[in-house]
Formats: sequence, structure tokens, C-alpha cells
Amino acid sequence: GDGAPTVLRRDMTGGLAPEGSPDGNTVVYSRFEKGKPCKIMLIAAPAGTSRQIGQCRSLPTTYFVWDRSGSAIFFDDSIAPDLPEHIFRLDLENGSVKELKRDAPDSASDNATSVSRDGRTLVLTRSIGRNLTQVVLHTLADDHEKVFLESTDFDLDAILSEDGNTVFVSVTKPWESSISAYPISGGAPQSI
Repeated sequence: GDGAPTVLRRDMTGGLAPEGSPDGNTVVYSRFEKGKPCKIMLIAAPAGTSRQIGQCRSLPTTYFVWDRSGSAIFFDDSIAPDLPEHIFRLDLENGSVKELKRDAPDSASDNATSVSRDGRTLVLTRSIGRNLTQVVLHTLADDHEKVFLESTDFDLDAILSEDGNTVFVSVTKPWESSISAYPISGGAPQSI
């Protein structure tokens, strides 16, 4: 109406990392409580009542990526506080949580960033040790993974374009940051 933001929820314990559903009718967010694993909350937009739909195993907060169907979300979590983050899928219809299979060392930490329009591919960033960062394309049907890009001297973050033809990659170095567009089909990146 008047251009003012709509407050979905006032919560003293903190609502973090909101992510809107593909149809725009629902928001999932992480509820932080000091010293406890985060709660995964869902609320109808623009106004509704929050309800808990899941809980992290160990992380105090997490980030979300919606499955394109709107029936599931992907989130980062760790099975124990001292272990790296892996990606989990929460089925919103039955509440089941499943860890995605992956082709990576146990010490690798994964973060989901986006899902392709056709819902077949999850883009994730993976950190292995202190020096290796990868952008990985994970096929959801068979858990096949393809390392799309990797670096040993700077941090990468990535997201898939809406049409699925380009991976936008941000590069963070101590002395500069940049964003480039990498064609999925291969070829030279274009600086943005």
C-alpha cells in the first residue's frame, strides 16, 4: 500500500536469513536462540503465523534455498558442532530431512546457493581445507557432482542465473572483489 515495509514477525530471539518461496506466498527463516541449534520457521506472506517446521542439528543459524516446486528447502547444517557443514533437504510435505550425498572429503564444508529453473541442479560452494574453494553443480536426481570452478587463492560465491545458462561468481581477494558471468556451456567469463 503505502510503501512501508511489512513486519512479518517481531521475535526477540531473532529471525535470520529469510528466503521467499518460488510462488512468493511463504517465507522460511532461521530462528536463533543463544546456545541452541536454530529452529527452521515458516510463515505465510505478507502476514501469517510462524510455525516451526524443523530444527538444525548443531548450527545456531542457517541459510535456505527453495526447491523450485516449493515442496522442499535445502539448508546447511552440521551433524555435530565440530564437524563441517553439509547440505540437507527438508521435505515440507512429510517433514523428512535427508543429507545430500556428495563426492567430497569429509572435511569439506558445503553451502547451497541456488537451484536451476528446471529443479534438476543445485549450485553450491564448497570449502576444502584452508585454501581450496569450489563452485559445484550437483544433479539432484542422481547426486552426480561436477566441479564447475575452483580456486586456491581467493574465496568464491556463486548463484545460477534465472535462465540457467550462466553462473554468476563473486570473487573476494584481500585487495579486491569482482563478479563475473560464467557460461554453463563453457567459454570465457565476462566481467560484470
